[in-house]
Amino acid sequence: MIKNSICILFVLFIASQIQSQVIYERTYPDAFPSIEFPVELSDASTFSMDNLDNICVRFGSRHIDAHGNEIKSNSISAEAFSSGYHWIGHDSVLVWYEQGSWDVGPDSFHILLWTPEAITKLHSRHAYYDIPPFRRYGAFLYSLEQIVFQISDTLYVKNLITQMIDDSIIISGISTVLEFKEGILVIRTNELPILINKDLDQVYTWHTIADFPFDSVLWVALDSFIVLIDQNNPTSIQIINVYDESIQQLDLSSYLSRIEDIQSNKGFLFVRGNSGDDPIVLQLAENFQMVKASAVDIPDMNGITTLRYFPDRVYAWGYQGLGHYKANYRICYAYQDPSPVHWVDLKLDSMWIHSIKIVSPHNPIYADLGISCKITNLSPDTIRRASLHHNLNDPYGTCFTGVEVIHLGNLNILPGATDTIQFQSYSSTLAQSNMLKRHYYLEHGNHHLDGDTSNNAFNMMYVLTSTRPLQKEVIHVYPNPFTEVLHTTGILSGVDMILYDQSGRLVSRGYDQLTDLGWLSDGFYFLRVSSDDFILMYSVVKVE
Repeated sequence: MIKNSICILFVLFIASQIQSQVIYERTYPDAFPSIEFPVELSDASTFSMDNLDNICVRFGSRHIDAHGNEIKSNSISAEAFSSGYHWIGHDSVLVWYEQGSWDVGPDSFHILLWTPEAITKLHSRHAYYDIPPFRRYGAFLYSLEQIVFQISDTLYVKNLITQMIDDSIIISGISTVLEFKEGILVIRTNELPILINKDLDQVYTWHTIADFPFDSVLWVALDSFIVLIDQNNPTSIQIINVYDESIQQLDLSSYLSRIEDIQSNKGFLFVRGNSGDDPIVLQLAENFQMVKASAVDIPDMNGITTLRYFPDRVYAWGYQGLGHYKANYRICYAYQDPSPVHWVDLKLDSMWIHSIKIVSPHNPIYADLGISCKITNLSPDTIRRASLHHNLNDPYGTCFTGVEVIHLGNLNILPGATDTIQFQSYSSTLAQSNMLKRHYYLEHGNHHLDGDTSNNAFNMMYVLTSTRPLQKEVIHVYPNPFTEVLHTTGILSGVDMILYDQSGRLVSRGYDQLTDLGWLSDGFYFLRVSSDDFILMYSVVKVE
């Protein structure tokens, strides 16, 4: 219960000991939005749900240490996946989903417990065709001995020791089930809500629907209370006891000019708002007594969609990337840290095809490509990971992501160094004797955001006039950076050189070399080198 007069202690907290970290979740543009999940964490690790390497059939978990290195991943196969989730403690979550083919529909229902160590199946029900088309699922009140779960209008208690269903109850018109510390509140369509304990015994029936915040967008559950922002007073929160329907007000106008967000996390209530022009986060205990207030810096970055608060740190979620590739990231940082992001700068210097193999007979016919690229590390740290991708113009199959991603691991590119990386790809365009035109993007690996993306892209064009495999890069361009001239050297001579600025305007043309380039402004340019057998594109830099 809350006393009418509450003494609130305002404590400015600066958690300078927290090291910021950036962890990239995933590389698929249309994949499951794991950044929306309320990730639990410890000082050593984080745990998130992720669909790993395929948006259709594999769905999994990742356990990542404080430096962004993956400790372990687990996955399941689930075609026609649809799910829900519920955090039940530190680094553990319940996940429920139905599985089945896309054309026939779901044929089974499953409940899993995910921890960093394993994915454990708690319940499965097959022959699922007897369930009506409109279904609701849920999993609640988990313990080592039992679990309560929902299928449509029926709640079940399963004994996890005997693997038997101990009890069930049918409640008509279930629309929502909310979990609290000792029970679940079942909200019904056109009926009064009822509170049920872990044995499915009814312990309380709400007497007035009007007092329950059915339409409230922003509310949280804490212990035995529903907490929400007072719609009539944006500096106060309402606290509703689910056992007796009592409603209390907590006025925070002495500390906040407006409440922007409330969250329940690890037994605490977090309230974010502004004190004048400065954002702060208030931390309250389960009895709604003030614990502390923390000044908070919100990173000035594009793409941040969600913030989540912990006693000594903040998580920011967002998207960052080029083209269709929008990797999800989360940043963990101390409350008062105006620069939590560790920026890097990777440069994609050039790309070329070093081998081609036509795969035939095959439908469609395609060519296996061996591709090389040069990556320069312009950052003060050694680069261990990166990724290359290009947008696909010809989607194939139901799991099309719109992007072909090549993950580059085990790199060791020292500060200021350039390394040549090789990878495999394919093309049906080249196999059909058409020009290959791809716009490649070089992206960050784990832990970092790229502070300068102006040099992360490269246009690669190639015309296949022979099936002869190319064994080496036949053209070198030097010097790069350049001041007055650009030369080519290699096995062939008499190659056509065309220099474009970043807007695509032709600024110089010649054979084997370009001269009198001193008049050009400093910056990035694109150099097209071609002959009867090939077309190559290079990124070059003009300096004084």
